Amino acid sequence: MRSTVLLLALSVLAACSSVPTKTTSIEVEPASAWVAPGRIVLAIGDQESAYLTASWTDESCGECGYRHYAAPLEIAFEATDVELERLSVASDAAWAQVNRDVLDALIPAQAMQGVVVRVRLVDLAVYRDHDGKVVSAPLEAIPSDVEVVERVADERFLDLVVGHLHERGYRGKTLWMTGRVGAPAVYTDLERGEVVLILAPPDPELATGLDTLGFSLASINSVLVRSHLLTLLNNPVTTVSRLIAYAGTTTLAFANTEITDVAQPPPVSQGPGMDIDAWEAALDEMVDSPAYDARLSYLIDGDEFFPELFRAFNGAEKFISIQVFIFDLDDFAVRVAERLKTLSTKVKVKVLMDDLGSLVAGNLPPETPPPPGFDPPSSIESFLEEDSRVRARVTSNPWFTADHTKRIIVDDELAFIGGMNIGREYRSEWHDLMVRIEGPLVKRINNDFKLAWAHAGVAGDLAYGWRKLKPLPNPKGAAGEDWIKVRPLYTTTGDAEIFRTQIAAIERAQQRIYVQNAYIADDAILRGLIEARHRGVDVRVIFPTRADSGIMHASNVVTANALLANGVRVYLYPGMTHVKAALYDGWACLGTANFDKISLFVNQEVNLGFSDPDTVELLNQRLFQADFAISNEVTEPVDVGWSDYLWEFLANQL
Repeated sequence: MRSTVLLLALSVLAACSSVPTKTTSIEVEPASAWVAPGRIVLAIGDQESAYLTASWTDESCGECGYRHYAAPLEIAFEATDVELERLSVASDAAWAQVNRDVLDALIPAQAMQGVVVRVRLVDLAVYRDHDGKVVSAPLEAIPSDVEVVERVADERFLDLVVGHLHERGYRGKTLWMTGRVGAPAVYTDLERGEVVLILAPPDPELATGLDTLGFSLASINSVLVRSHLLTLLNNPVTTVSRLIAYAGTTTLAFANTEITDVAQPPPVSQGPGMDIDAWEAALDEMVDSPAYDARLSYLIDGDEFFPELFRAFNGAEKFISIQVFIFDLDDFAVRVAERLKTLSTKVKVKVLMDDLGSLVAGNLPPETPPPPGFDPPSSIESFLEEDSRVRARVTSNPWFTADHTKRIIVDDELAFIGGMNIGREYRSEWHDLMVRIEGPLVKRINNDFKLAWAHAGVAGDLAYGWRKLKPLPNPKGAAGEDWIKVRPLYTTTGDAEIFRTQIAAIERAQQRIYVQNAYIADDAILRGLIEARHRGVDVRVIFPTRADSGIMHASNVVTANALLANGVRVYLYPGMTHVKAALYDGWACLGTANFDKISLFVNQEVNLGFSDPDTVELLNQRLFQADFAISNEVTEPVDVGWSDYLWEFLANQL
């Protein structure tokens, strides 16, 4: 039984079918296989009349270690026109045995401890139960009392496999059939140092997104009906006030776009940072929210966040309340939804998502193909409520504004805030940050969720106003607990708390300012960073190498050049970083807000600010120093064209 479970869960993918369609898979092993540098060829069937090929860029590098590739298969009707070497093919049973051996070495000996393994579409928890028996379960079913002591994903898992093959005396080139759908084989060349994940052909029907007609009709319903006609009836105050706020920020953007270059900034200051006590006292006067007692834990990337989230879900005794900007329609989001539907039989489950944000994200083509045969629901809102007790609502988008907050609360005991939504890019594709929260701050976060939930209901502004009359939770916790002070900060319509505090922190910083954000497009923030650098502050900014938005990417390129010309150190994170965090000397601020005008002035956002020295330094080490080390520092201006300046101008309006 154990062997069967591990085979099904950990074998990376299955044999593929001769015709790549939406639901077909290759059901027979290839009669023959060959290899050439950078290429695999598999014959289909006994007659060798059709072939599957997979190619990758071959880069021999001697002793540089193992190089990992992912190579999708393609149909061909001629084997190849290059010289090929016949390849040894190992069965899926042999691959399963290798996986079992690697996993046996990973599983902790102690009961109720386990590991999380993610390889491509396989995503599971393996642990020992109270009796010491090994249990394998889908990640979303991980019990709340299992301690995750290790997380192994993709390349590292394949490295462990290669190490095990070396120990068992395997050498040379081998094609391992894996017995799973999606990635039917793994190719290893232990002499050249290559590990290639052979992927199933992409589904042509999903390459351009989902149902175009359905998306168009849903967009009309979202933008015209729900976000304007119904919202004007339910939320007249909100609708009008957001229009005024949006018009005001657009006018400000037109009047406030010039960034002046100043040559030769001074050396970085070696002096002390800002007076933190004075800064916290200034915040008491600057914002409405008091500092709450809390305990924070950083969860960096989906490999840390989602196991903790599922553990919290599975330990819930009263309720689960979720608010996200995007609840996607991909296979991972559907798995989350199915788990919530199951849990709704024993606890209250509420899900609040942005209407247009979820609609658009759910209809974009995925970065990595879903499992063959996956059929996404037409609406995640309807899917959540179908045959379950889940209650789902959407926040509307008057004038294309949004509620961009991401907060999750479980039993008034735990909360999560940060950049992550529910979808595959947050699970395994993007770099991002969430914070796990305990203590009295959780009740404040739950109170904020209740306000948003009321506002999204049929009573709209009236229900929100009534809820707003209730007193805020007590910010103080039990004496003797090792709480720190954490202050919630907001962008609400007409009140730009997050913007005010960032500008004030930039102006007060004396030693360092570190910023990581995918979208930095507010000129007041940029001028502040440049002026801080010319006071001698060590200013560093991390951008994604390529943002998910073309407009914002072009804006980032222009912004990076302006910062670089003024002595600010600019780094490009390898891939997409969706992190929204900043350090100003000894004060940290992180959460859901981008550094663009719509996040700082118009959308609904929530950040957390704190100055506990140990918690701030941990953020510095785990996030900023780690990301500086793996990012590429920009030392020369990046080439830009006239279109980049146009997009940067448009981004300044957003």
